[in-house]
Amino acid sequence: MQGQWPKLVCFVENGDWPLSNNLCENVIRPWVVGRMGWLFADTVAGAHTSANLYSLIETVRANGIEPYRYLVWLFARLWDERMPARYWPRSQATVVRRGCLPSICHRLFRSCPVLFKYPLAFLRACMTSMQDDLFGNALLQPSTDSLNPAAFRASPEVSALRGMAKVLPAPGAREWSTLARQLPAQLRFGVSTWSYPGWEGLVWDGEYDSSTLSKHGLGAYRQHPLLRTVCVDRTFWRPLTASQYAVYAGQVDDDFRFVVKCPASITDAQVRSEEGRAREANPVFLDLPLAIQDFVRPALEGLGAKLGVLVFQLSPLPWGWLSRPATLFEKLGRMLAAVREALSAHGAVIVAVEVRDPELLGQALVDTLKAHGATFCLGLHGKMPPIEEQLPMLRALWPGPLVCRWNLNRIFGAYGYADAQKKHDPFNAILSEDLPTRAVLARTIRGITGAGQPAYVTVSNDAEGCAPLSIQKLAQAIAA
Repeated sequence: MQGQWPKLVCFVENGDWPLSNNLCENVIRPWVVGRMGWLFADTVAGAHTSANLYSLIETVRANGIEPYRYLVWLFARLWDERMPARYWPRSQATVVRRGCLPSICHRLFRSCPVLFKYPLAFLRACMTSMQDDLFGNALLQPSTDSLNPAAFRASPEVSALRGMAKVLPAPGAREWSTLARQLPAQLRFGVSTWSYPGWEGLVWDGEYDSSTLSKHGLGAYRQHPLLRTVCVDRTFWRPLTASQYAVYAGQVDDDFRFVVKCPASITDAQVRSEEGRAREANPVFLDLPLAIQDFVRPALEGLGAKLGVLVFQLSPLPWGWLSRPATLFEKLGRMLAAVREALSAHGAVIVAVEVRDPELLGQALVDTLKAHGATFCLGLHGKMPPIEEQLPMLRALWPGPLVCRWNLNRIFGAYGYADAQKKHDPFNAILSEDLPTRAVLARTIRGITGAGQPAYVTVSNDAEGCAPLSIQKLAQAIAA
């Protein structure tokens, strides 16, 4: 152990480093087992074929798909006149019944090396779109009743895909493409999180548990025509690493943008218990180095050009801070200055500040935000005044972008999240319609985007009962 202790405890310095290398050992074990066998490949071409097959299988496994089921599904659908008949047995059933996939794979990959390119592209297509195939033409074109969720899910092709891909988008969401094209290009709608099973038929093609949606649902979510952003709320409770952000970025296309909340460990003036009760003063409240190190830099590195908005939500402040607004805004200004400097090469990223104390709404906050190129985030919930009373902040900061988070219907009060969720569960219908807020928000969006400014609007299920449906209603009001 002499001199080795620093190496043994280095894993505590980075959450991405595992305690042991067991995971790495398990990953390379198949290669080690096969290594001796590869030494005796009959031909160079045979060695290449084996390498191709191993690459395919490992790619399948890396995407969470069971390899044998994938190969059965894949080669059964390669039955096409474009594939020379001599490469196939006499019937499709032979593939599965006789278990002869290895020999078929060998003959196909050896005789048609160009085929190797396509299963990888096909694998990606399986997880995103039913309308792509290995050859660039749609072998699995949706039928005329594909917009019917029940008929869509009952088809053998979709059943096979659902056994491989983790989450598929709802086919009915395509109906909103025409509406989406009528919206301003600068407008991005999204939700607060995407792990709700109740969105079956609205966002997902079927029923999934929350855990599966949390890990794998973002790829299906981003295919909804109206959903072009999402607020990553989990960062408020615990900082994420750059690699964790990168996992999110890898599930969406280049046009998608993320709204990310700064951890409460930085923006809450108090250290709180698990129940939310204040325990003591937070010694790192609005700390400059911590904001850059734990929030801005990892988000930039992991999300890259897909980072849209950094939100700094100031939790309800104790009287000690509310009674000294000048000190508060000076401290906030120093942090915003450091954030803006860190974003010097990323001018498109919006910095927004959300407050939970109405007393802070005023010229001092406007001046602080203006001085450091930040904007005010409309926070629509019971703790803050209605949207009409918050709009003067945006007018004072004009011209500028819109960042709005519609979190909670005011009928539930300042602390009514639990009551809202109890009423709205399973979040598949609008049960607490808020027409006044929706109407004012739609007019605000039209005005700001009409002037060429970007708008990010995220909606929670707690606003009206079902965030995707609230967004559809908002979109219809804007397009009207």
